[in-house]
Amino acid sequence: MAFFSKMLFSALLSLDVIYIFSCIFLLAGIATTKHMLILPWLVFVACAIITNVTLVISFMISIADYGAVAVFLGSSPCLGLVTYLWFVVFAAYQMVKKEDISLRGTQVGGPAAASASQSSLTSIKEGLH
Repeated sequence: MAFFSKMLFSALLSLDVIYIFSCIFLLAGIATTKHMLILPWLVFVACAIITNVTLVISFMISIADYGAVAVFLGSSPCLGLVTYLWFVVFAAYQMVKKEDISLRGTQVGGPAAASASQSSLTSIKEGLH
């Protein structure tokens, strides 16, 4: 039994460390507008949502009659809030990705690879500053 407890606590500790690092990457991705840093949090929380929904469904199947309703009503607010937060971060991911791609599009290639109108627009912008 002690071995099982150590293994369980080790697994939970490693999941907590992964979650903390994904939160740090999420904050860094939002602050620096790099969309790839937001992905670890989205993937980790999506896996957690899927796991929690699976556990709730299995508890509802194993518990008879009104107990299943209690399990559903007890877990719905938490699952709903986590799902809502996931969609909020996903919307932020899409905005950061759009901004990141637009910033890269203006920097990649330089004036030699850009069209004549694009290079004249950048020279006008540089002249204004």
